[in-house]
Amino acid sequence: MTKAKNEIDVPDKAIDRSNNTFYLSRLGDKFGLLDEKFNVIIKNSIYDKFEVLQRINETTFLIKIAERELFVDSEGNFR
Repeated sequence: MTKAKNEIDVPDKAIDRSNNTFYLSRLGDKFGLLDEKFNVIIKNSIYDKFEVLQRINETTFLIKIAERELFVDSEGNFR
């Protein structure tokens, strides 16, 4: 059976340093982040696997990608 091109895969569950639970999502080759209720909190615009280290506030997260720790906002923009 063929998957639809816009079907989002949710392969991994992540827990940050403050015990917040997130789900890593994947759409094609792009990765994003969902909250516990599967609301999109980082849009699918990060092009590599990443680890959630800490939720800083409602729209900013500290993630680890390519062995570097970076801040990213809910639009997938690095800060």
